[in-house]
Amino acid sequence: MLAAQQKRLETVLANVPGIVWESIVGPNSEEQRIEFVNSYAERILGYTRDEWLSTPNFGQKIIHPDDLESSQKKGAKYLNAVICRQLYNSVVSPKTDVIVPIEAHYSILTDDTGK
Repeated sequence: MLAAQQKRLETVLANVPGIVWESIVGPNSEEQRIEFVNSYAERILGYTRDEWLSTPNFGQKIIHPDDLESSQKKGAKYLNAVICRQLYNSVVSPKTDVIVPIEAHYSILTDDTGK
């Protein structure tokens, strides 16, 4: 049943005209790993799903260097808040070398123990 639900969710998210991803990062960890990214992400930025899923700290590696420090500070500030936040960053697309402005909204999700 879980596999069918996941497949259905992936199908829905594949058609969202935006980038939807899930990353795992610990409250005291500097390493982030992407667990899920919708297929629309490649159409927007040009990075493959495999790049997203297999590259440690991928989210930080694609942020334009001019925005990286600000993004890291904001992310650290909001890491323990369980409400939606908004960040503005720029990402360099590898296919076109074009800087793509990104408005990111995110929520912190926790497990049953609050982690």
